[in-house]
Amino acid sequence: MILDVTWRSIEERLKEIGQGATAIGDQRQDEVLLELGLIDNKGLTPQGERLYMAQHVLQDPRGMSDALAETLIRQPIVNALLATLWPVGAVRVSGAVNLLMRLTKDQNEQNARRWLTVLNQAGLVAYNRNNANMRILFNPAQLTSQAEDEARERDRAHVISPETPYGNILALRELLRAARGAIRWWEPHMPGKVFEVLYRELDGSKVNAVRLLSGPANVSDTLKADYKTFRGEMKKKREIDVAWRVLSKQAAFEHHDRFFITEGMSRNLPPLNTILAGSTGEILPSRMSVGDFDSWWAGGVDLESFKVDPAT
Repeated sequence: MILDVTWRSIEERLKEIGQGATAIGDQRQDEVLLELGLIDNKGLTPQGERLYMAQHVLQDPRGMSDALAETLIRQPIVNALLATLWPVGAVRVSGAVNLLMRLTKDQNEQNARRWLTVLNQAGLVAYNRNNANMRILFNPAQLTSQAEDEARERDRAHVISPETPYGNILALRELLRAARGAIRWWEPHMPGKVFEVLYRELDGSKVNAVRLLSGPANVSDTLKADYKTFRGEMKKKREIDVAWRVLSKQAAFEHHDRFFITEGMSRNLPPLNTILAGSTGEILPSRMSVGDFDSWWAGGVDLESFKVDPAT
């Protein structure tokens, strides 16, 4: 999420809505409040009500800070920033700004600094614009039960880095463990290694279907044989229905982003091999929907029957 308006203006808009303002959705501040989960099309959400009461009625700074922190740590970009920088302790502000610009895909430094200002207000970081250094005060990766950890994954994003090879693998595992119902996974150059990753992590009591969609780049007789064996075992032993379809080279070329969708969660991913090799990338919230995936899926051919055109 890009924070391209001042936090003060967002607070004022929350106050207006709390006091009964109508025509919700016609201001940029409304879009931010909606994305933060503080309002919906009817007015304040329970979380928005808590923040409004603490700040504008009770005028309780500690209560306001706690309510704001509870809201912000549910934002995947905030989660990724804090989790990445927590092990460092003190960090250069310029470095945090650079990471925020990377995570938000927004090259406006002022917008990144707005994030730091509101995180400071929430007590999640210690930031002063006149100081070159800052500290991370909250660790979003603290140990929790497996059930809680899986639930929290829906509010997370991850930075993939050569400096955190185990953390990269853990991020992928946490994503898969949080999956529910069906998994839809698109990658133009999906490698056969995906079978090993899925085999290690999928639980048939939580996931009932996997839909893999790719381009033709890695299609081979070996991949087809592995697919047949993997699909049969997953169905027999875990009652998970697995299917892999392949798009034509031209169709695959038209879809660049890689994404992973499951119940209540959609993520942009780096290539699977990038995660496994510990290169650079991010796992970030995606706006891609089940409908988007299914429209592409309809144009695919099952992996076992797909034939690569020798001319391509």
